[in-house]
Amino acid sequence: MNLVLGLIVAVLVGAGATLAWMAGGPPGRRWVPWTPVRILVLGYLVLDGLGAVALATSGEGSNGPLLIGTAFVAIGIGAWLMRRLAGPPGIPHGITTGNVRVWVVAVLVGVGIAMYAWLAADHGVPLLGANAQAARLGWGGVRLDLFRWLVPPAALLCLGFALVTRRHDMAIIAAAALAAVAALEVAFASRALPLELGLAALLVVLWAGRRVDRRGWILTVAAAGLVFFGVLFARVAPGGSFSGPLDTVAFAVNRAVDRVMLIQPRTIEVVVDVYPAEAPYITGASYVRWLYYLRGVEAPPPLGSELFRRLFPDEPPGGFASPGLLGEAYANFGPVWALLLMIGLGALAAWTSRWFAHVPPDAATLTFASLVVVALLRTYATSLNGFLLTIGAAIGWWLLVDRNAGRLLAGMRSGPQLPSGGR
Repeated sequence: MNLVLGLIVAVLVGAGATLAWMAGGPPGRRWVPWTPVRILVLGYLVLDGLGAVALATSGEGSNGPLLIGTAFVAIGIGAWLMRRLAGPPGIPHGITTGNVRVWVVAVLVGVGIAMYAWLAADHGVPLLGANAQAARLGWGGVRLDLFRWLVPPAALLCLGFALVTRRHDMAIIAAAALAAVAALEVAFASRALPLELGLAALLVVLWAGRRVDRRGWILTVAAAGLVFFGVLFARVAPGGSFSGPLDTVAFAVNRAVDRVMLIQPRTIEVVVDVYPAEAPYITGASYVRWLYYLRGVEAPPPLGSELFRRLFPDEPPGGFASPGLLGEAYANFGPVWALLLMIGLGALAAWTSRWFAHVPPDAATLTFASLVVVALLRTYATSLNGFLLTIGAAIGWWLLVDRNAGRLLAGMRSGPQLPSGGR
């Protein structure tokens, strides 16, 4: 029975991913992976789809994996519908300097660095302390958001200028800026943020029309692995007592699979099991928390805190297991709303792919586009409010930095018209 369920989930995931992939690229570019829809598909496959198949096949989960498989189909339907309505997506190509307010970029970086310093003064730098995992609990909220919204885009903008000018000194500045931002992100024991910065940088390079050779891909994968496993061991250092190299490798592999492929499907499984069987749907209260008070009831712990308690009952309180866009939607209104959001996510990814391919490819706009793609991918683990805030912050940064952004943003309504065949 488990094998049958695993096969069903695999078919759903494969069918949805295939539909989205085919709908998410321009004609004649079937295997090019760096469009918003295809980045979304690849990310969700690794972070949700493969784990869902594994849970279903092993018998650890059933309803959660089925929801994830159906969500893949919904994303594919959304991308296909947008392609039918608006035409085939395209791919940005080329890069120009554009018309950037450099002084605004500098001011925004100053604000972001000040927020980082404020957090470090209050909570210390996790990676420099004895227990990075415990120390990083205070690293969150508006101050961290301002840092990640304002500082990484400046490093990506430096990369864009280096790609335009092809000057050695500008390339050194860009590399130093990216390395410095990644180091600051690693310093508070974050795995996700430096990897997202690397993905955004890679997208800017590829969209600019630069070719990444085999050596470049090997270095990129090696750097990603170094960040992921380096932060992983830094977090567990106080309690990490390994009997030898094989034990260390086994721990690294098991923890990587657990934290990359399985954690999100397990969280979705808990959501589907709890709502509405053990608790009623929260009917929008995770989106607008004061709805609890309108009903005259005491607000429960945040959804992610409650899910963490159920996932890790032996762990001390204070953790957070994000259900992502899909799980949060299910907990609020059930499967219909969850799948409608996934259709919308696929449609939005396809629409942005088409729009970004048509606007002038200046450095600030390509930076903005890469931030949007990363935000779309991050919906596997962020709430709807978090996603909307991130998109709003990216738009705000773009409007402040790029003198042409307002005109381009105003043209979004009419929608771009790609030449025949796309880009």
